[in-house]
Amino acid sequence: LRDENRFYVYLPNSLVSGKSFTLEVLLSKEGKYYTNHKKEKIKNTGYHAKDDFQVAFIGGLNTEKGGQIAADIIRKGPEDVTWYVIGGIGEDSLFNLKRDNLIKTGFYYQEDLGTWLQYYDIDAICIMSKWPETFSYTLSEAIINQIPVIATHIGALGQRIQDNGFGVSVSVEEAVSEAIEKLCDWKDNKDTYQTIQKQITEYHHKTVEDMIEEYRRLYMQVNSHKISRTENLTQEIEHLCHAMAGIGYGGDSSEELVYKVRQLESRLHRVEKSAAFKVLQKVYGFNVPFKKEIREFIQKRL
Repeated sequence: LRDENRFYVYLPNSLVSGKSFTLEVLLSKEGKYYTNHKKEKIKNTGYHAKDDFQVAFIGGLNTEKGGQIAADIIRKGPEDVTWYVIGGIGEDSLFNLKRDNLIKTGFYYQEDLGTWLQYYDIDAICIMSKWPETFSYTLSEAIINQIPVIATHIGALGQRIQDNGFGVSVSVEEAVSEAIEKLCDWKDNKDTYQTIQKQITEYHHKTVEDMIEEYRRLYMQVNSHKISRTENLTQEIEHLCHAMAGIGYGGDSSEELVYKVRQLESRLHRVEKSAAFKVLQKVYGFNVPFKKEIREFIQKRL
């Protein structure tokens, strides 16, 4: 429940399932009670039996994140689907939408999302972003919980789904009709749905250590010329990467480590743009007498 001051209330399903009641906000301060006398009528509480297909929209949903698209999908979607909006709502059309088969939970803590998805036994997740995501942690949350995804084919959402088989993607322009078509296919064709679910189950999620190792290899490639100054940079970067992986270097905070990495990247770029670096690159490529001696001479001067 949300009013103008953004109060959120979680009601145990075991107490309210199948009932209707009226809820009024009452604030207590220094022994006095305050209310705006605004009453919210709650009806048709509880969620449907598992014979329905359970579909969730997760994360903060405003216009850019697909709030309007989500509202249209729920309005036009099949009646034997129970819809869930798990997260904050910043889109009026979705916030004001009421359906007997629609449940809104409000904001959640990230660490609790898996519990919510399991509690409601979610079958599919829709991520209808209208702008290109650079990665999408929301998609990662869905995959970690092994739930097939329908997402817009734009930015990292479309790329990650296409590359890894996490589900299916739809165009932004026809997101409503295409998403409904895919959901009906999954709902009615268990083989198609289970094939995607199996791919997600077998997917290997990268750990922090895996990602740190990828960054370390990338820096080593940049440092392939092995100039003495950049060798020192590589050693410093490797220490930082180990620290960020939790090995324990220097006790710096994550913010300090990120700042140091950025400083090192800046130094590396300056070295690569320097005249001495460019001359050394040319020397490495020339087939001239005393080539080795010239290299050593230049390296000593760096």
